[in-house]
Amino acid sequence: MPKQKSLQISGHVKNNMIVLDERIELPDGIKVTIIITDEAVARSSGLCGIWQDERPVEEIIDDIVSSRSVG
Repeated sequence: MPKQKSLQISGHVKNNMIVLDERIELPDGIKVTIIITDEAVARSSGLCGIWQDERPVEEIIDDIVSSRSVG
């Protein structure tokens, strides 16, 4: 069986979808393989979107409200 040629292109994730950095023409329905490097997975701290604070919720809310300014 002859070895298949492969094409490597880069892209990025936006809104949980993969967006290719360059325009390519591929036929509809073609199978592709996406390889996610260990480096890309390791960058996430797991704290994204999480408020990490040991204070009680009421104290955090009071701090936020008191630091706001009009306008």
